[in-house]
Order: sequence, then structure tokens, then C-alpha cells
Amino acid sequence: TRVRVLLNQAAEMELVMKGKRIPAFSATDVNGKTVSEQDLMTGTTIIATYAVWDFESTNQVRRIRGIDAEKQKKWRTIAISFDPYRKTAKDALAMYAGDIYIICDEKMSETPLAHKFGMLQTGMVTIVKDGVIVERSLYGEPLYNYLRSL
Repeated sequence: TRVRVLLNQAAEMELVMKGKRIPAFSATDVNGKTVSEQDLMTGTTIIATYAVWDFESTNQVRRIRGIDAEKQKKWRTIAISFDPYRKTAKDALAMYAGDIYIICDEKMSETPLAHKFGMLQTGMVTIVKDGVIVERSLYGEPLYNYLRSL
């Protein structure tokens, strides 16, 4: 039922609130590189959801990478795709493929990694510092200004 779905989503979100440690996970990106929670225990990581059919979310990932290059912040970026095909997800961010983890398991909005982080739609961002969630739900200019200030 719809109520059960909402309760499950609320429970997922409670586990990944600001100030919480990141959940255990392991994922393989479209280039065969593996990333896990252990990789996020030091430094800053930006996790963003996107889909090719949602231009704003794809553009957001591009801008995150652009700010990183501009400011030489050297954070990790994990882009979780809600696309149905790995090739489509990879092609959308091809110019960054070597610099970021592009995760696409072809399960679209049902991807377990997105759910682990309570990221249930495209365009969501979670910022992790030394294994702890430090920010969520920033979009557009507030997000970009936050990243520039890191």
C-alpha cells in the first residue's frame, strides 16, 4: 500500500540524516571501478542523482565537477544514474568519466544505492565529509555557493 511505501521511505531517510555516518555500501561504476563506504571515510564526497531525461540534474553534476576543477577542491563525486541503460548514463557524463564514479545499475529510481542514501529522485545531493553526512537537499546556486566555500 501507499502508506507502507511512505513509511519505508521515512525510515530510509532517518538513517541518512545530516550528522549520521554513511551506510555500508559497495557499488561498481560504469567503468568497472568499485567504490564503498570505506572510500568515503576521509575527505569530501559529493553524491548526486541524475538522469539523462532530466537536464537540470545532469547539468548539476556537470557544474559540481566544474566547480571542483575551478577551485581544485579535489572532492570525490559519485553520480547515481536513474537511467535504464549504462551506456546512456555514461555518455551523458563522458567528459568526466575518468574523474567520477558513475553508478548505473539500470534499475532507475529503484537503484539500491540511491535508496541507501535516501535519494529518491533526480537532482538530489548528499555531501559527505570523513564518513559523516554534512549536508543534504541543496540545489542550484545555494549548492554551488556551498561547494565554492568548502
